[in-house]
Amino acid sequence: MSAAEPRRRAADVIAERIRRLRASRSLTRERLASRSGISVRHPSALEDGEIASPGLMVLLRVARGLRCGSTEPPGGLPPTEPARGAPVPARPVAGLAATSPAGPR
Repeated sequence: MSAAEPRRRAADVIAERIRRLRASRSLTRERLASRSGISVRHPSALEDGEIASPGLMVLLRVARGLRCGSTEPPGGLPPTEPARGAPVPARPVAGLAATSPAGPR
């Protein structure tokens, strides 16, 4: 496994969750960008997995644009196991970050 592989898998999980949450709220990528205060290109790049390691501020803005709460389920996706050796975040980022097999903390 390459060093970039865990980041790529995390980016794929985040991309899928953003896509599902956006669709469940009937938002276009343009509307999500407007509500999040980010460039119109960002939602596309995040959903298409073009950003392997999105910054925390971008994720927080997207979460705000999606109107996610920190306790909201992550778009109906089952919890995912972090890659071996990957750091586990102390808290999920407003329903977007991967959770441990035991569920959200």
